[in-house]
Amino acid sequence: MTATRRYFLYCRTCGDTRAHEIKALRHRTQALFAALTLGLWLPGWLVLTLQGRRPRCRACGTRRALPKTRVSAAKTPPRNRVRVPGPLNDAA
Repeated sequence: MTATRRYFLYCRTCGDTRAHEIKALRHRTQALFAALTLGLWLPGWLVLTLQGRRPRCRACGTRRALPKTRVSAAKTPPRNRVRVPGPLNDAA
């Protein structure tokens, strides 16, 4: 009934960019339940939809609000772009 989305956000408690998870509703599943129950599930779906869900840091567990700017749900952590000397980088 819920899907987990992962964001990489700055955690003030940890002092670093960490993975934050938020449980989001799967609205297609909720619509199917509402149709199967002939609309009896609509009030429950509405309550779950209007609840303010905030991401939780996976390291320390603190919750924070999503930033005002658009943040994409990432599947992998951001990579540090470091040039490593080696045969592939030094070939010219």
